[in-house]
Amino acid sequence: MGKEEIILKKYNGFSFVEVFLASSIIFFLATTLIPIYTQLQVEREVLKDRRTITKYLHDDLQNNIQQKQTYPKEYVQTINDVAVNVYLFEEGNNIVVCGEWNNEKAIDERKCLYGTPIE
Repeated sequence: MGKEEIILKKYNGFSFVEVFLASSIIFFLATTLIPIYTQLQVEREVLKDRRTITKYLHDDLQNNIQQKQTYPKEYVQTINDVAVNVYLFEEGNNIVVCGEWNNEKAIDERKCLYGTPIE
């Protein structure tokens, strides 16, 4: 029994250095991963808006090609809580629909789609 008591007396739990190193590693990971995660969320939102607006512009272009309307036209459409300025005009034999908006990162974006009416 004497040996067991000696072993138990020497064990005092974690040392300050061990706790400090573990805390440092956790803090380092947190300060690295949180900004990366935040940036990924912003990029996800930008891409989602870009896809949705492009889909809307495509559908609008198809409707205008089929209805043979007069151009130029300009209006503002709200898509995913984003105000999009939509422009329709003719360029040669093509009908062009362009959308301009300010994305989640406060950068102006512009997307144009071209369509040729079948007569």
